[in-house]
Amino acid sequence: MSDNSPADNVPQAASELAAHAGQSAEIAADRADQSRPWWREPWPWILMAGPALAVVGCMITIALAVQNFSDQGISDGGIKRGLVVAREAPDLAAGARQP
Repeated sequence: MSDNSPADNVPQAASELAAHAGQSAEIAADRADQSRPWWREPWPWILMAGPALAVVGCMITIALAVQNFSDQGISDGGIKRGLVVAREAPDLAAGARQP
């Protein structure tokens, strides 16, 4: 027979398990003490920065467009009739008659 019977290993395994459980409890307590609210973490702010900059850029673009180009008329051949802007088709028949 061997010197290491299963009955001899039970107390050793139990003491190792208890030591591991104690370490796990200490680690969990340390993590609980170190946890911070979400607004104190950098990653949410980094992830929100891109969409926030896009919204600000959109507002600036709209403000510049309204300030600088709101009084310009239509210059691409369109005719405004009430609220509808229509484009007249070029007269192809007149162009075809000229030599």
